[in-house]
Amino acid sequence: MKPVISVAENIEIVPLTNPLDEYLSTYRSLGFCVIPAVYGDKRPEIAWEPYQRKRPSEEEIARWFHDGRPHNVAIVCGAVSGNLVVLDFDDVSVYEKFFDVKKIERETIVVRTGSGKRHVYLRSTEPVPSFKVPQIRLEVRSDGNIVIAPPSMHPSGNRYKFIGNTRKLLEVDDLLEVVFGTVKEKFGIEPFQISDRCLEDFETADTKERYKGRPPPCIFKLLQGVGEGFRNEAAARLSSYYLYVKKYPLERTWNRLLEWNQKNHPPLDERELRSVLGSMAKRKYTYLCKSMAPFCDREHCRYIRSWLTRKSVEELLKDEGGV
Repeated sequence: MKPVISVAENIEIVPLTNPLDEYLSTYRSLGFCVIPAVYGDKRPEIAWEPYQRKRPSEEEIARWFHDGRPHNVAIVCGAVSGNLVVLDFDDVSVYEKFFDVKKIERETIVVRTGSGKRHVYLRSTEPVPSFKVPQIRLEVRSDGNIVIAPPSMHPSGNRYKFIGNTRKLLEVDDLLEVVFGTVKEKFGIEPFQISDRCLEDFETADTKERYKGRPPPCIFKLLQGVGEGFRNEAAARLSSYYLYVKKYPLERTWNRLLEWNQKNHPPLDERELRSVLGSMAKRKYTYLCKSMAPFCDREHCRYIRSWLTRKSVEELLKDEGGV
């Protein structure tokens, strides 16, 4: 009989052998990029930017997880994990309205987080940008995001757990359209309040000329300052805007970010802010409308009509029946 650790009543008894191995094997068989996170926390233990583009080797996995210390498990979303997209529901009632719960829990991996929220794992047949639907506290996690996965320990002391028995992924065609359609049907939120589907994707678009106009409404909103929890994402989008849309040199972009950071509540640590800027300078992402959707004021946005591709604008106007 294997020795066990005695713990409080009603808490799962865990063998002394590494309890992560079965989970890691499952995740790797699904093609996920797995990295270690701090036990009892949501922070990666390593600099994980390189693992947004490559999966770790067997040797790295062994070194990270078999060092005699407890670890949480983080999964890198997006292309590196085979277009893994995780729908992160802060509100369980929204999850229960969004899906036929019994059906989705049979068809794909669903996780109850340590705080009782829901993560729904899906595989998209095409790349999907990360974005939020703030009206219903839904985050679509793809490239540039991680999720903490079972059997990790939440800061609350509760574990992340699978709901249901399936360890397979539901593959979805036109995942963006599915999300947009469901949000409109179930919650009355129009698709263009979330994302301009006809416009260029921020990962593949290249701005051919320098943008010289006023900040579009989405950028203007970010420039007013943001709260804790969104400062890194906002910094990434502003870095991209200044570097690749305004075509500012690195030092001028840094000065703009410093000015903006003083409006945040609280300001982001300058070392972290510098790290975000450095990452954007290397990755050369141009964030356009799909990524900026939560801040979109499309009705008043000259930027959409005057600077993005002619084809996109023509399609947009056609869809609206002319403007």
